[in-house]
Amino acid sequence: MARYVEDENGCWLWTGPVDGKGYGFTYDGHRTIRAHRLSYLFHVGDLPSSVQVHHICEVRHCINPDHLRAVTVLEHRHLHLGGRRFKPLCPQGHERVVVNGRARCRECDRLAFHARKH
Repeated sequence: MARYVEDENGCWLWTGPVDGKGYGFTYDGHRTIRAHRLSYLFHVGDLPSSVQVHHICEVRHCINPDHLRAVTVLEHRHLHLGGRRFKPLCPQGHERVVVNGRARCRECDRLAFHARKH
């Protein structure tokens, strides 16, 4: 896991081999494994095979465990919103969620609601 450099955004950029889609990979002694998945296993813990690891930073060769989130296959599909790239943070830096197929920022929605009430 020492094959990375940290950038100004806090991403740990994998310096080992990268596949055609931009994901880092390595050999764990038994099989080829994506570097971000190995980082999650090493730093966070067990990961069922049915769970995928999502990059909230959108940098495919980032292996920073703080930038990785375990999600179900269905949730991962929603995060990409039918092929359009899902941005996990709103322009104000709050985390977005998918509600009824649309990306929403709950914090911005809350602030707008309170602004309308006053």
